[in-house]
Amino acid sequence: MTMTPTIDTHVHRAPDAARREVLAARKGDALEYRLILAGLLPVFLVIEVVSRLVPRGAAAQGGTARRGPVWEEAKAAACRAVPLAFMG
Repeated sequence: MTMTPTIDTHVHRAPDAARREVLAARKGDALEYRLILAGLLPVFLVIEVVSRLVPRGAAAQGGTARRGPVWEEAKAAACRAVPLAFMG
């Protein structure tokens, strides 16, 4: 007589209180992320506008450097900087 292995199909779930706590922490992190992004976006927008007005690099030597729209460049820079606030 051979025995076949049984697979436990019962999914263990965390108690509801623990799940709510994890979801609340995630919601808090998302809110912090959005607040930091909202604070940094105007800073990077100003930096991007100033960097477009001040000639440097290839643009100063007569070359043309292709860049995206100012708003999109500022948003991309802010999105790259925000995760650094959560490291540590």
